[in-house]
Amino acid sequence: MADDLYDPWHYGALWPVLGALLVVAVLGWFGYLFWSTRAVPATAQSAPMHGRSLAELKQAHLAELHAVGVEHAAGRLPERDAYQRLSAIVRTFAFAASGVPAHTMSLADLKRHHPGVLPAAIEQLYPVEFSAPEAGVDATDGRGGAADVPGAVALAAGLVGGWR
Repeated sequence: MADDLYDPWHYGALWPVLGALLVVAVLGWFGYLFWSTRAVPATAQSAPMHGRSLAELKQAHLAELHAVGVEHAAGRLPERDAYQRLSAIVRTFAFAASGVPAHTMSLADLKRHHPGVLPAAIEQLYPVEFSAPEAGVDATDGRGGAADVPGAVALAAGLVGGWR
């Protein structure tokens, strides 16, 4: 009867160590996926995003704003299109200069997350920017006054030029 019994099979220490490493690797992978896909708050991004100095960004965007004014004065750009381009330039500048994703935020989001000069300027561009295009009719500023593209260019240039 004693001949029927065998000693237990002893596994080497390699298999439990490999199993533990596999469990740690899987848990690490899930941890990496969780942490790498979290949304980053907009306020956490504060460094310039395009590797250019603030002075270079200002100069480039001020030139774009001036070009919009010149194009409108020459009659090649309607009021509504001018306001849309001005808004896009200001929003792109804010993103490039500070990392604030203004180019993807609504006015309400801008007011809620970044109160100050930027949403106030964008708010002044909004009525004409989103007005219905009408052939042969000047756009209004939403308060009944005629759209003032040179004034809007000056407003946008003041915002860009005064950015700190």
